[in-house]
Amino acid sequence: MQELHVSMLVVIGAGLARFFFGWFWFNPNVFGKAWIKTLGISESKMKEGMGVGMVTYLLASVLMSSLLVYAVKFGQMAHCLPEGLSGGLMGGFVYWLGFVATVQMEVVVSEKRPLKWFLITNGYNLAGMMIMGAILALYA
Repeated sequence: MQELHVSMLVVIGAGLARFFFGWFWFNPNVFGKAWIKTLGISESKMKEGMGVGMVTYLLASVLMSSLLVYAVKFGQMAHCLPEGLSGGLMGGFVYWLGFVATVQMEVVVSEKRPLKWFLITNGYNLAGMMIMGAILALYA
């Protein structure tokens, strides 16, 4: 069996890249205001839990990156994913589709969330996972 070497600095960097991409994505001038509106809460209510939310997003991004690296690397080793950038992008997409989008669609249906919430939230998750996948495939 092949040994898999992974750079934890790159894994953390990929998680940070997704986290900081979220600052852009959920900026009030991009999708932030529309996203808050789909939740049905005020901006002041959103700001109340901002500190805990930011720490949670950061930890979740690094954890997601630490698991995605193995999925992408093993996928490349088994020849299910191409090497390099395209494999990282494809891996991010496939794992988003299989694990994130499906769960979030259940949330839309069971919690009666608007489709706009799904599109904003999962646009971020899709782009974030593809960014992480690309970084991990190229540098980890």
